[in-house]
Amino acid sequence: MEPSTIESSSIILVLINLAVLFVAVMAFYQNCGLKIQIKYLWLAIDALEEENRKRKHQEGL
Repeated sequence: MEPSTIESSSIILVLINLAVLFVAVMAFYQNCGLKIQIKYLWLAIDALEEENRKRKHQEGL
């Protein structure tokens, strides 16, 4: 039994929707990973700035 044109079209549309959903999920996952990396980068910069302030304060004494 051969599937009708409507059934074939429906299957193709479902596969396209799944592919679009997969791409969206992967983009979201990479974006979250990037946000986490940026967060830790800012934390590291803040720690370096604080250490620099302490050194300057000690040199001033």
